[in-house]
Amino acid sequence: MSLDFYLRNACCRREYFSRNITHNMNKMAEACGLYGTLWHPRGGDIMFYTNITEHIAYDQFQIVTGFYKYYENADAMIPDLKKGLECLEKYPEHFKQFNPTNGWGNYEGFIEFVKAVLDACIEYPETVPYASI
Repeated sequence: MSLDFYLRNACCRREYFSRNITHNMNKMAEACGLYGTLWHPRGGDIMFYTNITEHIAYDQFQIVTGFYKYYENADAMIPDLKKGLECLEKYPEHFKQFNPTNGWGNYEGFIEFVKAVLDACIEYPETVPYASI
């Protein structure tokens, strides 16, 4: 399984950006507060709960009445992406423990993915984020 992340025009669904990453990185994304942002940018029900005390970025989780945050456009994602990336880069050894044991995906690749999404959100702030798992 993998995550396909897109930025599209709201009216005609023209694609401005797309990137794929293995779904194995979901635990790392969760640990840095970016799971909902990247896997569910259009909001929705929370599918699982986490032991927040094991995560450095616990203060970044925005769990509001059982729903992931809804991002109207790419611009709205920028602050959360920056916070998550800052956390990832500040504590690399902590996050490397979430590298999948099967070798599909790693910390470095996830950093590249987050940076690419952030750069695209800055370049195309009015686009609408979508994700497909």
